[in-house]
Amino acid sequence: MRAHGFLVLGLLSILYLVQAQRTSILCYTGGGDSPYYVRMARSLARDFDLVMTPAELSHDGYFEDCPVSLEPRLLAPKNRYCWHPIGAPIVFAVPYALAGRLGILIFTALLAAGTVALLWVYLARSASDPAAALAATVTIGLSAPFLALAVNEYTEMPALLLQVAASLVLLGIPDLAGKPGLAGELRGRLLLLGLVLAALPWFHLRYAFISVALAVAASVRAPAGERRVMAWLAAPLALSVIGIYAWGAHATGTLSLFAPFLTSGSNRPGSVTIATLVTNGLWGHLTDQQGGLLVHAPLLALAVLGFAGMPALFAREVRINLGVSVPSFLLVASYYNWSGHWGVACRFLTPLLPLIGLGLTRAWRRIFDRLPGSLLPLIPFATLNGWVSYCWIAHPPLALSLENPNVNLDSVFVYLFRRSGVSLLSSFPRFIYTPSIRDYGLALSLLALTMAWLVLLHRVLERQRWQLALVVAVSWLLIHFEAAESTRPMRDPLSEDARWLSLDHRYLLTYPRFFDLVAAQSILQKKPDKAIRALERLIEVKPDHLDAYTPLVDLLAARRPRRAEEVCEQGIRVATARIGVDSNALYYRALLRFLAGRFKEARDDLEEYLRKPGFREREARTLLGRLSPTRRRTER
Repeated sequence: MRAHGFLVLGLLSILYLVQAQRTSILCYTGGGDSPYYVRMARSLARDFDLVMTPAELSHDGYFEDCPVSLEPRLLAPKNRYCWHPIGAPIVFAVPYALAGRLGILIFTALLAAGTVALLWVYLARSASDPAAALAATVTIGLSAPFLALAVNEYTEMPALLLQVAASLVLLGIPDLAGKPGLAGELRGRLLLLGLVLAALPWFHLRYAFISVALAVAASVRAPAGERRVMAWLAAPLALSVIGIYAWGAHATGTLSLFAPFLTSGSNRPGSVTIATLVTNGLWGHLTDQQGGLLVHAPLLALAVLGFAGMPALFAREVRINLGVSVPSFLLVASYYNWSGHWGVACRFLTPLLPLIGLGLTRAWRRIFDRLPGSLLPLIPFATLNGWVSYCWIAHPPLALSLENPNVNLDSVFVYLFRRSGVSLLSSFPRFIYTPSIRDYGLALSLLALTMAWLVLLHRVLERQRWQLALVVAVSWLLIHFEAAESTRPMRDPLSEDARWLSLDHRYLLTYPRFFDLVAAQSILQKKPDKAIRALERLIEVKPDHLDAYTPLVDLLAARRPRRAEEVCEQGIRVATARIGVDSNALYYRALLRFLAGRFKEARDDLEEYLRKPGFREREARTLLGRLSPTRRRTER
């Protein structure tokens, strides 16, 4: 079984590495905070500090010519960046120094590979069932949130690796406690556990809940007469606390009890409320169309089947993981941005994965014992789970989202709609914004529908009469879809509010960023006709998207010259209208005039633009050099 396990996990590792390479080559960028982690890693790799120079302030962590604005509130005195925790940038700094952003992506893919390996060992030892543990590990490794986080610059993957490693170390402590001959090994294991737990809060302060819970579990497992040995665990934790506060004082210039909290963007007044937990977070983490676990990874619901009739050792691990993951989960479910907003779907649920893995291990054992009859009820779970995972693997922009990763599942269903015309998005609730009664009704219906399918599977596994359960589940499914479709709100398809609030994904086809990404991917794949269609659709739905005109004119010039001239003139008119609104409008007008052969006008535009340049200054100076009379005569 060990050989089979290493083979399967090796294939998973190759998948993660290939995804990292594709993500880098195709220039797919993560959203939200990930550029800031890369920016911090670059600063550490180049200058060994977090002081942001003017050059670093004007560029993001991905491309030298792709800026991200840095708000003044994100900087401490002396332009020191400390808004995000420093743990991830520290571990990302070396990979960035070696290979840039690709190095970080390869590093996170390797972290993911190490995590699935440790998770398999942990589940196999907890349940004494390597085969079922392998099935559970693969289920998690090919589902949200794990799959998308394997190639993203967030803190969740390194933190999950540390959490699983700590759980694995903790698993062997009872076998060493109370045995004098193994006292040295016990101290070493406790020291290792302390170092792992001490590192967790440096990635984000919310992981302190996990550290404290695992430390308490270790102290409970230590024998009553050997409490002094716990000093080997407590010492690294104490040093970590001192270090965190020292870093907060150094970064912010303020020696305050709350200084470390200033280094974590999610910890600020009003960001954590019980109201959010009750009305949005709990519901959304389970059923939301953009961040719900049941929607993105329904196979993980099988864990419920594994929590009945557990053996003693297994039940103990379940209780420990409940104490470890539930407090952390309740905290993030109380965030004002409980879904992670600009992160990949379900990323805040990663601390629950070891607990889910324990349930899945037992569930897969029950399923294996009743093959092949138990496979039929799995089809509804596996179909949606497999479809979402396939979309993420085949199309990385869907995993990293269109622009705001809150539309992860939206983009998956856009893809589904464009290929088959199937409409499913309206069947899932939305809790990202203010939910309606309809959303709560859909959420309750989805939860009940999931339980109906689990009851059906349970009856099949127990060889009981399952026909009635099948009728109930199928009937409920049809009623749910019909009720969701008949109550779907309809809004103006070109409205930005409709873009976020409408549940009809046809409207998502008006979202400009979707066509922007399709065009970029098509150009990289050398599919000019597809790129032309995407760019023409982009300037149709968003005429002031000035970035689209130049590549479209270049693509059309060799195929449809007259159309290229029309697009060029249209772009010049739009850029002229945007002067005074867009700081780079003059640059784009100059570029289009250059393509149209109007060199003097282009040079005048560039000279005017460079008097008060925007972030295209470098490109503007390069183009102005090409427009000098001597240079143009030489080129001719």
